[in-house]
Amino acid sequence: GANNNAYDYDLGLDVQVKTANDISALPKSVWGRIATRVGGGTIGGYDLQQGDDEGDGGGGGGSGIGSSIREATWDLSARADVDVRSMPDVQNIDFDLRADCPEKDLSLKIFAAAGQSRQVQLRRIDFSQSFRALQGRMTFNPRFDVPSASSDVILTYNRDDDDDTTVQVYASPQSQKVTIARRVADGHVIAP
Repeated sequence: GANNNAYDYDLGLDVQVKTANDISALPKSVWGRIATRVGGGTIGGYDLQQGDDEGDGGGGGGSGIGSSIREATWDLSARADVDVRSMPDVQNIDFDLRADCPEKDLSLKIFAAAGQSRQVQLRRIDFSQSFRALQGRMTFNPRFDVPSASSDVILTYNRDDDDDTTVQVYASPQSQKVTIARRVADGHVIAP
C-alpha cells in the first residue's frame, strides 16, 4: 500500500494457481482499497477549522453522545473488487465500506454490489458496539441481510478475570443458539 499522509491506498490482484497455457486466465479479480482517518478536528491528517455546528446546542463544542461520537476518531475505508474473468464486460463490482471508531468500540460495515445495470444494491449491513458490563466486556452485533430482508444479532460476553471463557448468544427469527466456549490451551477450544 501507499500513503500520501491523508489517505492509504492498496491495489491488488487475486490469481488462481493452476496450469494454464493462457496467462490471462490466471487473474481472478482486481481490487482497490482507500482508507483515511477522520475526527478530532482532522480529515486524513489535515486540520479542519472548528465552527459552530447547528443542532449541537450552539456554542460549537456540543455535548452528549452526538458530540462525543463526532469528536472521536474514525477509521474509514472503501474497497472495490472486480471479477476480471468476465472482461471486457464487467458483470459485478463488490463494495466493502467500513467505519471503525476504536475510542468508542463502534464498527459499521456496509456491503454492496453494482451489476451491469450500474445500480448499487445494498447486500448486508453489520454494526458492532462493545461496552463494559457485568464485570466484563459485552459486544452487541446486529446484522441485516438486505436481499432476503433477514436479520440476526450476536451478543458476546467475556469476564475480565477469565480470558479463557466466552459466552455467545445468536438470535434470529428462525433460530436461537447459546454457545459457551472454553480455551484449554493455545489453539484448542472446547465448545459443547
